[in-house]
Order: sequence, then C-alpha cells, then structure tokens
Amino acid sequence: MQLTRKAKIALATFLLFDVLLIIVWTELYSVRALRKDVVELRELGTTIFPTPAVVEAFNLTDETDNAFGKEDLLGQWNLMFFGFTFCPDICPLTMIALEQFYSSIESELLPQIVLVSVDPNRDDVETMNSYVNSFHEDFIGLTGDSDELAALADQFYVVHEMDMSNGISNSHDSHAAAPSQFELQGLDQAMTMSDDNYLINHSGHISIISPDGKFHSVMRPPHRNRDIKRVFEILVSNFKF
Repeated sequence: MQLTRKAKIALATFLLFDVLLIIVWTELYSVRALRKDVVELRELGTTIFPTPAVVEAFNLTDETDNAFGKEDLLGQWNLMFFGFTFCPDICPLTMIALEQFYSSIESELLPQIVLVSVDPNRDDVETMNSYVNSFHEDFIGLTGDSDELAALADQFYVVHEMDMSNGISNSHDSHAAAPSQFELQGLDQAMTMSDDNYLINHSGHISIISPDGKFHSVMRPPHRNRDIKRVFEILVSNFKF
C-alpha cells in the first residue's frame, strides 16, 4: 500500500514522538535512580560534591621511596585517608575496614587505597612501608615535606594538629617551692626523652578521588567495610567520564 506524503509525515512525527517519550522516561528513571542513590549515600555518611575539584599538583614520596604526585591518582578510583602510624584508634580501625573492603571486591574494580601521613616527623618511608603493608601489600603510604603534606591536607579539608597532652606537662602550681637545679636538669632530660610522645588530632573522613583526578566525594566516620563497599558500588555504577 502506497502511503501519501501526508501519511508519511504523520507516521514520522508519531515515531519521533515515541522516541522522545522513551528518552524522557529513561531520563526520568535515571534521575529517580540517582536521587535514590544520593539519599542512600547520605545515609551511609557520604556526600558527592556538585562540582568536584581538580586535585592540584603535589610532590610526596610513597612507601617504596618513589615520587608520588597527582598523575598517580589518574585512571582508577582512590580512597585517601589522612592519619599516622602512631595513631592508637581511628587510623588502625579505618585501615582494617579498608582492608576488609578491598579484599571483598572484584579485582578489575580495585581502587587505590592511600594513607597520607600527618606526622612526617616520625613517619619516614621505612615506617610507612611497614605500616601499610601490615594491612595489605597493595596499599600506598605517602610521606614527605611537612609543607607539602599540609597543602595536600588542605585540599581535602583535613584538619590536623599536634597534641602534647600525652607527654610531660611543664605546668606547675605557682605556690609550690622553686625547683632545684638538679630537679630542673631532671625535667629537661625527661622532656627531651618524651619529645616523640605525642598524638596528632586529625580529621577522620575518607576522601574519594574519581579516575579523572577530581575530589569527587567524602565519606565521614565511623567507617565499616560493608558501608565502604556499598558506597563504592554506587559511585562506580553512576560515574561517567
């Protein structure tokens, strides 16, 4: 049967409308699915930034004594945590959760797990190597110049400061008798011996860097391996270059 020109136009218009309707419904479904994912991420303590920031250049040293910079973050997801090897609580707990998460996912999706030291005074290359390898041989430990580390921490909204309350206090009662020269020498010696007896108060979030080298999202503590895994699954499924 031969269609008239008018019928052909009507049929083409109908088909175009049908295609547009499919696109609209697909977009609506995607938006609703994304909105649902955003809500779930929020419940898991994770926030995606509306406009992810490009990570600025930095120069640090990894646990194998090789240079490590922003280019080493490209091509895969990165979960970056700032801490220190003498940390008694949140650092080892977070690293354990990251190891459990890392060991539970498929190899082709493996992200880089990066621990950045906020204590370069004690965390040299050898110390970082021993520490990160105690959790997993694939984990990366970064240390270096204190100014470089501080600048990188600023990029990821990490606050950190030394806490000397664990060491020798130099406060004294103003009404007490003046210490003797012998006591002063003993105090000086005790303070020198305890110079490394300090903690670092620091932010506990995990910074998530997308494969294109942008600060994509942040995951707040407490960190549980099952939550990290679910967050990672959502991010991977929604991310597009």
